[in-house]
Amino acid sequence: MRERIAQHREAGDTLVLISASPEPYVQVIGRLLGFDHAFGTTIRNDESMPLFPALVNNKGAEKIRRLRKELPQLFCEKTGCVLDSHGYSDSCADLPMLELCQSATVINPSPRLHAIACTRSWEVLRLPLPWKNRRQRMLLRLRCLCGSPQVKPIQWNQTQITHSNPS
Repeated sequence: MRERIAQHREAGDTLVLISASPEPYVQVIGRLLGFDHAFGTTIRNDESMPLFPALVNNKGAEKIRRLRKELPQLFCEKTGCVLDSHGYSDSCADLPMLELCQSATVINPSPRLHAIACTRSWEVLRLPLPWKNRRQRMLLRLRCLCGSPQVKPIQWNQTQITHSNPS
């Protein structure tokens, strides 16, 4: 994926990372990957922060609202689409955002998202996962939460990316 980001940067594209993850994390990841803008779910960061804060999850249609607020210059006034854009996602929750883009790529899609991608002629990428099944996935998460030294970082730059264009 770093190669894709580099290609977009070389083409002069504006790189926007938008996620439902907490904004402090998204901003750090965006900065490390070289994105121009990074937006996530905003979290109130003061002493009175409750255990379960009332927040607006930056997900689905909220991503579009946030993009329109933060970067109105990216939108075409006539069509409402994002000009010269290519969206990437692994979630059906991002369909409203992907449909605003001129082209899209779905990554490791669910069967439903894969079917939608095929009907819209979007590119499908299948990236290798660091687990083989749900049990291994849950064990990996548990080890990460417990700070296990046995958890090795994923070497994404050494993975094989397979392309399957649904057209």
